[in-house]
Amino acid sequence: MKFLSIFLMAFGLMVIIYPQFLAYLIGFFFIFVWVNMFLVTMQFGKWKNNSGEEFVKFWKYVIYKK
Repeated sequence: MKFLSIFLMAFGLMVIIYPQFLAYLIGFFFIFVWVNMFLVTMQFGKWKNNSGEEFVKFWKYVIYKK
């Protein structure tokens, strides 16, 4: 518990001294969220297969779209 409090104090001090560090953290967070949304969209965007049926396949499981 002592390590966590020391880490949070150091992080807060670093953000106060170097505000551009916080800007990089927020920027990387949004890039991370965007990449995850893009990958999920690509996975769920493949509803139709060659036979015309609409489903999503995860490993052995198949979820059919109504």
